[in-house]
Formats: sequence, structure tokens, C-alpha cells
Amino acid sequence: MAAYIGAASAAGIVTGMPDGTFKPNSPITREQMAAMLIRAAKAAEVEVRLPQSQASYLTRFKDKGKISDWALTDVSKAVGAAMINGGTNGNFNPRSNATRAEAVIMLKRLLVYVKFMDE
Repeated sequence: MAAYIGAASAAGIVTGMPDGTFKPNSPITREQMAAMLIRAAKAAEVEVRLPQSQASYLTRFKDKGKISDWALTDVSKAVGAAMINGGTNGNFNPRSNATRAEAVIMLKRLLVYVKFMDE
């Protein structure tokens, strides 16, 4: 998997952990997934812009205060672009692991957003 990680890193989609490690076998959180979605859109030369303030996209989530500072802008953009949604409980669950099903849905929404596939 090193070639795929290297390609994603070179494209700026993945950046690794603050300590310089990548942790390829660790689960991915929903806020990490949101960040990668926005970086992947940028790698596809599609800029995700927010017509409203960043905070307005997060007000509906009861746990918005749990979103890491580094992820706020990317989560806002991913929510604003409808690539990722919150849970049925009114929370975003930023530090919960993304399930395989959630990841597939998010990737499909990304591909539609950047016009790599039709709905």
C-alpha cells in the first residue's frame, strides 16, 4: 500500500499525524475523513467554497465544540458541500470512526461533487 499512500501524500490528500507517522492500519475519524475529502477535491482542482460563514454549517450539530480546531474549516466545507452529514442524534461525531458504509457514501458524494461521476 506504500505506493498508494505515497501518491495520496504527494497530492496533498493525506498528511499523516502530527508526530510524522502515518498509521495506515488505524481507523479514520469522521473529522479526518472530512479533511481528506476537501483535500481530494482540491487535488481534482475543485475548490470547495462556502457562501455562508463557516460556523453556520456547524450550528445544527450539538457536539460542534468537539470538532478539532485543525478540522473546523474542512468539516464546514464538507458539510456545506453535502459530502458528509451528521448522525441521526443531532451530533456530528467528529472523533468517531467512520464506518465503511459512511466512507463509501462520502467518496461517492465527493466524486459527484467534482464531476467525476453522475448521481
